[in-house]
Amino acid sequence: MSRRKAFYTILFILLIFSVIFYFYAMSKISKPIDYDELSIVTSKQEYSAEEKAVITIENNSEKKACFSSCYPFYVQIQNPEKKFYNYEECPYEDIANICIDPYQKKSFEIDLKGQAMIVPADYRLVVSACLSCNLGDAFKREEFFFSNEFRVK
Repeated sequence: MSRRKAFYTILFILLIFSVIFYFYAMSKISKPIDYDELSIVTSKQEYSAEEKAVITIENNSEKKACFSSCYPFYVQIQNPEKKFYNYEECPYEDIANICIDPYQKKSFEIDLKGQAMIVPADYRLVVSACLSCNLGDAFKREEFFFSNEFRVK
């Protein structure tokens, strides 16, 4: 009986350690990466209002990413309301006029002076994309992607 009691005691202790190890291991496992199909970064963290910002859009997906001929991006001020600037209605047909193939990247220049960035503040670009369009198709906004924040002084 003493051997049997020792065996069950050891087995119980192993079970307790296994449960403790399981919870410890689960707490150390990193959370899944927040996967974004498009990565959008500016060339600098700070610009003057007279500069042109260079943004690089990298397509990290297996789909072609296409952008609007009217408004391929929006400017968003980083304040508690996170307001978009109002743009006039597009005077021509909205088509997919620029596309980035899977796992490719392109860089673009944006004239900050022409984007109503008068007030020194933190901003980010909001890019609308169609992941099921082809070049020349009617643009249909499927997703929004966000750039890093940058300051205009």
